Order: sequence, then structure tokens, then C-alpha cells
Amino acid sequence: MSDRVVLVYDVGTQSSRALLINQRGEILAKSQVKHLIPYESPYPGWAEKDADFYYENICQASRELKTRYPELFAKTEAVSVTTIRDTVVCVDREGKPLRPAILWLDKRKAEGKPVFSQVTRMLLKAVGMEETANLQYQKSHCNWIRQREPEIWEKTYKYLLLSGYLVYRLTGIMADAAAEAMVHKRDVFEPDMEQNRIYRRLYEEVFKNIYGRLSGLYERLQEIYQEEEDKIMI
Repeated sequence: MSDRVVLVYDVGTQSSRALLINQRGEILAKSQVKHLIPYESPYPGWAEKDADFYYENICQASRELKTRYPELFAKTEAVSVTTIRDTVVCVDREGKPLRPAILWLDKRKAEGKPVFSQVTRMLLKAVGMEETANLQYQKSHCNWIRQREPEIWEKTYKYLLLSGYLVYRLTGIMADAAAEAMVHKRDVFEPDMEQNRIYRRLYEEVFKNIYGRLSGLYERLQEIYQEEEDKIMI
């Protein structure tokens, strides 16, 4: 029985990898691009990186795989993307990043506390989770951006995880796995109705389950490779 092949992108803090894996979970081939400068720190405790840096690296890793293993690469039937968690990208309506991505190890915090009803606050206190809720609010990057960079937040059309941004670059679809929503929808504690409408606009469709929506991913990858080859020839 011949191998059925999946192309897997694995984006970490220190490197980006492209792997060809068969239906038995065996790694048939891989390519790795090191992140020589994993992140920039314009201020102490900050950790940021251009979101397209990761896209360019997975493209480079893919080209290396295609060059070294052309026959195996041609068998690719599907693509999977996995990335470092809690790394976020604000994009405008054209899908362009409005600022560098904020990485998971960034230490900046928003000010203040979430506004809860008295009953909710009492319940949180009763189960010993009040301080956890306060800390989650302060550590959530979206709240820091909303407070410190309101002009960026106002222009933000979608608030994406790095995985969602890479899916968008590969397919033109702003979507992500449903599991990612469990992490990030809880980040926002804002009872104001206008803010809720804004957050719904930022999140809607992004975290819908993407199975079945990315059938054109492999075809789009072929187009990207051709575009890159044309650039090199020019």
C-alpha cells in the first residue's frame, strides 16, 4: 500500500518546520528553518515579531522539501498547521497586520480589572478564582492593545492567533480551529454592549470549525510555490 502524505507545518518559537507524514504517523521527510532572532524586545519584557516572518519561513521550509523530495512532495493530499499558542495578530480588512505579533512569552499587562456583576464577583470569590480572573484580564494582549494602542484596536478587523493568520495567508480564509476559541474568547471581560459588538466582529467566523473549508489549500500552496519560483527567475 503506497503512502498517503500530509504536509505538516510546525511553527515554534525557535524554528519553523515542514514535515511530510504518512497515514501511520511516520515522518518521511522534514525541513527546518531556524529563527536566528526569535523575537524583538523594543522595551523590557516585550516579545514581538513580524507575523509574515513565520509565513516566509514555512514557505522556505516547503521549497526545501519540494526540492529535496519532489516525488514524495507531489503525493501531498492535505496540509496541517500547528503553531506556538497565545501569539496574536491584529489585521485590517485587507488582511494586513497592523502591528507586530505579540508572542506568548510577552510580559506586558493591561491595567485595571474586569467589570463583573456583584453576583459573579461573589461567586468567583467563593471558589477562589477572583484573582485568577483579574490576572487573566491583565495578561490578555487584546486588553493591552485596546488600552495602549486604541488607534490600532479601532482599525482591527480580525484578532487572529498566529495559526489563524498562517491559515489566512495560505488560503485567503480567516478561520481557525474551534479549540483555539476556548483559549481566547475568555480573554475579554467587558460587559459594555458596544464593546461586545466590537469583540463579536473581531471573532466572528475566525473560530468556526475549519474542517471542510480548506479543500483548496494544497492548490493554493502550488500557486504560492509557482509565484516564488517566478520571483526567483525574475
